[in-house]
Amino acid sequence: MLKEITGFDLKSENIDKASETLWECLIKAGENKRNAVRMRLAAEEILIKLRDHYGTDMYCSIVKNSNLRGVYYEIIYKDPNDDFDPTEKNIFSEGTILAELGIMPELIRKSGMCRVTISPSQKAAGTTSAVFVAMFLGILFGIAGKNLFPQHCDYIDEQVLSPIFDIIMSLIQATAVFAVFLFSASGICSMNSIRVLKYEWKRLIIRSQLTMLAASTLAMLTLPFFHLDFGNTGAKLPNIGEIISGFSEFIPHDFISPFIEYNFVHAIILGIIFGAALLSLGDHAANMIKLINETEKAVGIILLNICRLSPVVVFILLVQEIWHGDIASFCKLWRPALVFFVLEAILLSILYISVSLQCKIKIRRMLHYMFPSVFLAFTTASTFSAYGESMECLTKHFRVNDKTAAFALPISSIISAPSSGITLITLFLFSAETYHIQVNMIWLISLFIAGSLIGFLMPPLPGIAFAMYQLLIVRFGLPVSALTLIMTLDAVLDFFITAADVAARQLIIVAFAKNKIKD
Repeated sequence: MLKEITGFDLKSENIDKASETLWECLIKAGENKRNAVRMRLAAEEILIKLRDHYGTDMYCSIVKNSNLRGVYYEIIYKDPNDDFDPTEKNIFSEGTILAELGIMPELIRKSGMCRVTISPSQKAAGTTSAVFVAMFLGILFGIAGKNLFPQHCDYIDEQVLSPIFDIIMSLIQATAVFAVFLFSASGICSMNSIRVLKYEWKRLIIRSQLTMLAASTLAMLTLPFFHLDFGNTGAKLPNIGEIISGFSEFIPHDFISPFIEYNFVHAIILGIIFGAALLSLGDHAANMIKLINETEKAVGIILLNICRLSPVVVFILLVQEIWHGDIASFCKLWRPALVFFVLEAILLSILYISVSLQCKIKIRRMLHYMFPSVFLAFTTASTFSAYGESMECLTKHFRVNDKTAAFALPISSIISAPSSGITLITLFLFSAETYHIQVNMIWLISLFIAGSLIGFLMPPLPGIAFAMYQLLIVRFGLPVSALTLIMTLDAVLDFFITAADVAARQLIIVAFAKNKIKD
């Protein structure tokens, strides 16, 4: 196992030898080949950039190290006392490709030495497949328990299933809101400057958010399809006082209560404000920004591992639903599924027609260009797996400028999820109908806002949808058992959601970059 590769200069043969040695050590250490390839490419890229800037006489070493987040590798060289950064953190740089793939080299200057850290990307949680297995086992165990030992069902539920469920939910609530705050603050700080935040970032946000608003509007137009209980006063439009009172709930009144009350909306707002404040301070807040980024990574890993327990929760909820609830509600899931497919067809048609008219590209040609990336996203239910195909489609077929694509694709993967917004609104409307939840206009407006902001609210981590849905059902007054319906249908639709979001993001970027097309 690698401990240190020392004392090599940056001649091509030495870079190749160091890269090959790193690869062999990664494989021997048990790293999967996908991560090993990414880390090897990242190391080669850094070494080549150092050679191009400083020449072949610079000496480097590669060292294996570890911290609370796990094993990482460092390329170490003597600090030349200049401002050159081989990791190219600027969001316009091609380095963002590695970031999207899960490998983001980071430069640290300390004690006269420069250290470029290269960390393995997190392995996919396989949440969708695990949820399907949990659903099958939950139905099997639930039916077996109800028919073979009905007298013991209550005891097993009270002494085993419910305590496990409560522990997992407590872990999620204790971590998720804090993670959302850190994701928001770190995302703003990653813009490097207020100028960048105001210019390209703003343009892409506006275009992405308009798409999200259009998707949420389409979803809200399906209200007549669901039989909602508006109560005695909710069916009429609220007056000005009620509107002001309702929207005041979105304004945090202090810094502590959002984390105590698990209010994710307030956590998002506080994170954006805190991140923008640090960004405006520039170099004076460099250490604090670094601390926020490091904490965000650590909390993200913790939340990622907690979310891997989501199949256990689905299993427990499904068993409890069979033993004590009404399993007939699952037979009605075809209704929100049908609404989802109709809305997706309408939204994608609008996007294709709009981009076709703006950029003068035939729709049939766009479908042909985008098919490989969309099909890969559909078969894997993974945005990351389709990243390479999406980048090639944008730069090769749509002839988007390389740097524009490298900036826009990772950012849009985080802030733009129109299909996820449609799914959220549809599932919550169906759950409100199923569990006879009284709703009013403020409830509907809140749901519309949540659907429009889901791209910001849901960090791009495997399984994170489970944590976000768990927080949202509490905020919207839905029973915990609604999580069973939501996670079941979300698992089934996940392949279609991912493929549709990948297609929508590419169309947004093509429209965004229409003035930056290659000649």
